[in-house]
Amino acid sequence: MMADLLTELKKITLYTTKQSLTEYCWELFNIVLSSSEADGWGMRQRNQAILFCRFFVNTINAAFSIKEALTQDNLTNLNNSLLDKLQEHLANLEEYQSEVELDEVEQFFDGYSEILFRYEESLFDSLSLRISLSYFKDFFIRLRLIDLSL
Repeated sequence: MMADLLTELKKITLYTTKQSLTEYCWELFNIVLSSSEADGWGMRQRNQAILFCRFFVNTINAAFSIKEALTQDNLTNLNNSLLDKLQEHLANLEEYQSEVELDEVEQFFDGYSEILFRYEESLFDSLSLRISLSYFKDFFIRLRLIDLSL
């Protein structure tokens, strides 16, 4: 039996909203993809960045939608009714979990962090970026580890 899914999702989404996290995701990817470092990337690396961005945006949407549905139905775990209702979101989350390895997420964020930190000039901006990137990375690692089996 899976752990209390709603509690896990509340922990993961505690400090943000779907909209703010999605906007942050797009902002980071726009900065990285328009960087001078990205100019030197081959097609494979550029496609991987776009694929990760798609996974991340779909996963953000899935996590918040599942949490909303559980909350609205006053449930802590999925039931058959919610499985049907959330089929697309669950498929997106399962695709992310099956296609993306934890070490790939780590490498991805480490590489992007290096690019992003080069553009921060003040200590406060750098610290703020480090904290937000740490949360962003943790969000996707924790979602990768959630057990969706019934």
